[in-house]
Amino acid sequence: MRWARATTLCGLASAIASPLGLALASQNHDYDIVVVGGTSAGYAAAIQAARLNRTVALLEPSKHVGGIAIEGAGASDIDSQSSFQNSLTIGPLAFEFYRRVADRYNNTKAFDQGWSNHTKDKSLWRFECHVGQSVIEDWLAEEKNIDVYLETALRGAGNGHGVFKSGEEIIKIETEARDFFSARIFIDATYEGDLLAAAGVPYTIGRESIAAYNESLAGIQFNTTFSQLTVDVDPYRVSGNPSSGLIPTVQDQALGKAGDRDRNIQAFSWRLCLTNNVSNLVPFTRPADYDPSHYEIYQRYVKAGGKVFTPSIVLPNNKTDIIGSATEGLGFDMPGRTSEYPEGSHSQRAKLLEDLARWQKGLLYFLAHDNSMPKETRDEWSKWGYAQDEFVDNEHFPRAMYVRDGRRMIRDDIVVTSHNTEYSYPEIPVSDPILTNLWPIDLHSTRRIVKDGHIYDEGFLWKQGPDWKPWLLSYQAIVPKSTMCKNLFVPTSPSSTHLGFSLLRVEHTFMTMGQVSAIAADIAIKTNASSVEKVNYDLLREQLDATGFLLNATADGLPSRVSNS
Repeated sequence: MRWARATTLCGLASAIASPLGLALASQNHDYDIVVVGGTSAGYAAAIQAARLNRTVALLEPSKHVGGIAIEGAGASDIDSQSSFQNSLTIGPLAFEFYRRVADRYNNTKAFDQGWSNHTKDKSLWRFECHVGQSVIEDWLAEEKNIDVYLETALRGAGNGHGVFKSGEEIIKIETEARDFFSARIFIDATYEGDLLAAAGVPYTIGRESIAAYNESLAGIQFNTTFSQLTVDVDPYRVSGNPSSGLIPTVQDQALGKAGDRDRNIQAFSWRLCLTNNVSNLVPFTRPADYDPSHYEIYQRYVKAGGKVFTPSIVLPNNKTDIIGSATEGLGFDMPGRTSEYPEGSHSQRAKLLEDLARWQKGLLYFLAHDNSMPKETRDEWSKWGYAQDEFVDNEHFPRAMYVRDGRRMIRDDIVVTSHNTEYSYPEIPVSDPILTNLWPIDLHSTRRIVKDGHIYDEGFLWKQGPDWKPWLLSYQAIVPKSTMCKNLFVPTSPSSTHLGFSLLRVEHTFMTMGQVSAIAADIAIKTNASSVEKVNYDLLREQLDATGFLLNATADGLPSRVSNS
């Protein structure tokens, strides 16, 4: 593997040498496969393709490869729930990643025993972010056929630029630095779906209506109960006076009609890696532009009798992974505040995340120091701080937000919906499975608005609705129709509804879809397939079986039915 770093996000055309010494001598690069996005799907696709002796370019807009897994999300969604065990469904490269992590903790013996005995132990799958980052970097470095280009973003963030096609085939793509990358196959592994949009592949953003696919939990929600404020909180700047305007974090939107479609997306959040280990703790400091009025909702929530949640240790070495929501009450999710992100430009996204980072840092200081908070709240939050050994190049704060919702590809024939996993729904036949999925409906709130005169966090769904079951994902869900694009995979933007996407949006599943994309890309090149949609599935299935994929939703150890009651 070679590392390169280009100053793409600064808009400069020249490239600079990386610390490992590779200078970009040309603006034109040619590979077998180009992967856009260094997420879990991206690095998994790159590693798998390299192992199949394909030359690979992995393009990542930031300074680090790894996605949200190295930006706070060390508490993997594997064997983390009391009602089911999903470790048996993880793909081969995902398994290899977690075993490499276990090796860093000198824990491979326990990991291997847990795996062979089907032991349900969530601690086996959890890690510190800097450890995960080191594992990924070392893993990539082992592969000779990968060139990793950091700070290298697709031009235009999917907004009509950056892709050159001949008919329905991508010939090359352009970066913000005006470098060009050509390839036989392209893989869009961005959380946002930038490449698929730039390639002209149809996509959607937001929530479908109930009527669209007959999903009972689709659309606007009139009865959000999970992660809901536990007390009534007045939303107006002057209490009881709607004409005074709304306090910060509350959106001025009508509730709408239950079950209707809208373009709202689920809340993003910072996955906060904090610690109470005093030897590794960096205290929360008062931001330069700190304004306690920004946190009026927390003041009112406490005054009305609500209790602010406090951190808990879920990662090795006394660290947290705060996901943003609270099981009950007011968490750190930011519903309605990132709606412009998926289709925003690179600079718009960067500005939004900068603003939200300042807000989050201010909130941490507020909870630990503001006298409007109960003493027990201040005392508890004062015990915590940023982990000194995490995010050392960003003042110990995550460098990226949890992008839970971006663009999703649209196909008229294959769409993952909530029906795929519903136990009582007629079995959906899948002739070309690529993975077995076992994860429930999992959507964070979409809006913070006013309902019946009080603040209402709308749209959170977690393990709600009918009983559910393991199910098989179709290969066609991760490839566009040939009439739209012949040489593109979209493992992080599969054809799915808002509800259907929530079944797939966990990191180990992204890794598996990325790995499948690379295996299928290799077959497409070998057989000179007319398009990736037309890849010979028998050949793909043979390779998946040989590699160790689980393609049986009724395999031993998997539940036949999971209840939400």
